[in-house]
Parts: sequence; C-alpha cells; structure tokens
Amino acid sequence: MRRIDRVIRLSFILLLAVPLFFSCKKRGSGVGNESISSSLVEKHTYMGIVKRVCDGDTYDLLIDGTDRETQRVRMAAIDAPEKGQDYSRKARHYLDSLIGRKRVKLVLTQKDSFGRLLGLTYLEDGTEASHEMVKAGYAWHYTHYDKDIEFDRLEEAARNAKVGLWADPHPVEPWIEKKLRKKGYSSSEIKQMKIQGMIDDIEAAKKIEPKKAGQ
Repeated sequence: MRRIDRVIRLSFILLLAVPLFFSCKKRGSGVGNESISSSLVEKHTYMGIVKRVCDGDTYDLLIDGTDRETQRVRMAAIDAPEKGQDYSRKARHYLDSLIGRKRVKLVLTQKDSFGRLLGLTYLEDGTEASHEMVKAGYAWHYTHYDKDIEFDRLEEAARNAKVGLWADPHPVEPWIEKKLRKKGYSSSEIKQMKIQGMIDDIEAAKKIEPKKAGQ
C-alpha cells in the first residue's frame, strides 16, 4: 500500500514538473534582439553608446547592460536622404559627428514596422539629435508621422537659410524617392521629375506609372 502511495505521489510530481520544464524552455528560447526590444519598449527611456551611424536618421546603439548586443534605432520625427540621394553621405557624416561613439539617452516612442526602436535621441548636454538634423538642413520633418510644430519651425529656418540639402533648389523628399524607386526609377530619373515639377508631393508620385522594361 505504501509503495502504491509513493508511486502516485511520484506521478503527481512528474505531471507538475513537465509543463514547468517546457514553459521555462519556451521563455528562454526567445533571447535575442526581438526579446530585448520588447522589454525596452516597456521601459520607454534607456542609456547606451552609439556604435555605428548607418545613415542620416538611423544608428546602432549598444544599450547599457546588454553585453555587446546592439539595437537598430530609427530617429523619430525626421526623414533623411536615402542612400544614393544627394546629401545622403553628408547627412550621415553630420549625424556621426553629432552622436557617433557618444553616450546618449533614447526616449522611446515605439518599435516601427521593421522592428527598429523609434524615439528621440539626447546627448548628455541635453541636445536632441532629430532636432539638430532638421536645424542643420540634413533631414525633413516627417509630418506624416509627427505634428510637432517646433520641427516645422526649424525646417523653415533651414530652408530660408539654404543650409544643408536646402542649398539645392529641387531636393527630393525621401518618401517620394522610395515610392518611385519601387516603381523602377533611378535617383537621377527621379531628380529630373522633381526639376520638371512632376512630383511636387506624394500624391503626384503615386500617379507616376511604373517604369517599363527597357524604358
């Protein structure tokens, strides 16, 4: 009888242990950029070192306590020239001079559709990088996603002073560039459309027919 009781108790313990084992394994299996990103979104604010500037609005951040694991950050409220566009290299170099290899605070907004962290980037002296990029004329205020009028004011001042990309009388907005690249057009062809007044806004760009093969 005692043997039967021991068997029953042992079976009961095993039944409890099995689901616990699998649940722990499942939680542990998610370690990596995605799980870290999710936890950071909940924190809203965190510190780190900028390891690499990718372009005028994107960089890789080594977050405190993550042991060499970097996160891709998309700077909020702005859109800088795409790679291959005029001023894209100057925009990247300017951002690198501003935040590259420096300690920053990221005030997180959310993750974007590509899984990148999205937020405002502050240097130790309180300077905010998105504002500085617009102020220097190396990025547009991305009004489709942000309505902060301070960015509008900075962009207008940069445009009037013809600093950065505003030295060009016909700069092509990155969102228009991306839309037409997907339709098969090169940066030089898109630039000509802009000069000719064919793509003054995104709605005009949407109406451009895809480029035909051999065209």
